[in-house]
Amino acid sequence: LLPSSTIPPLVAAIRLLVGSFVFGIPLLLLRRGHLRGAVFVVIAILLSLMTYAVFTATLRSIAENLAFFTLAIVLAGLLGGRTSLIVVFGSSAMVVLISAFRSADPALRSDEIAIAANFILLNGLMSVFINYFGITLRRSLRSSLEREEDLKREIDHRRQAEEKINILNQELQQQV
Repeated sequence: LLPSSTIPPLVAAIRLLVGSFVFGIPLLLLRRGHLRGAVFVVIAILLSLMTYAVFTATLRSIAENLAFFTLAIVLAGLLGGRTSLIVVFGSSAMVVLISAFRSADPALRSDEIAIAANFILLNGLMSVFINYFGITLRRSLRSSLEREEDLKREIDHRRQAEEKINILNQELQQQV
């Protein structure tokens, strides 16, 4: 990276634009109440950036950054559902596996295949856990939202009953 004083203005403007897009779109969606949309945008950004990183470098050099694929898998499983979990896990596993086999050096290829196998095994097992945990979490959230709606309806019914009682009391006082 270049010090900020040596970055050309066009590059700085592009970085600002990309940063605004990466952070701005999900925040805008969240402010408008679209949690799932914001989550899917974040997942897409993570997958895109990691796919670019994997295909422009060796797995060995970016192995510690594969955790961003894992983050996308966790987000998809907890907030997106089973289908999005399978799609995100499958696409990240495919990217890592393709990258592992593209090396021409047999020693490097063997090392990268081991990295890819560990990544796929770890994230596959984690995906199974996240799937079941996500099901439980979504059921709990759905049940809480249903209970909140029931409470709102109960409050509305009580408020209407109080209004009717107040009207009847006023009518009785006018008759007396």
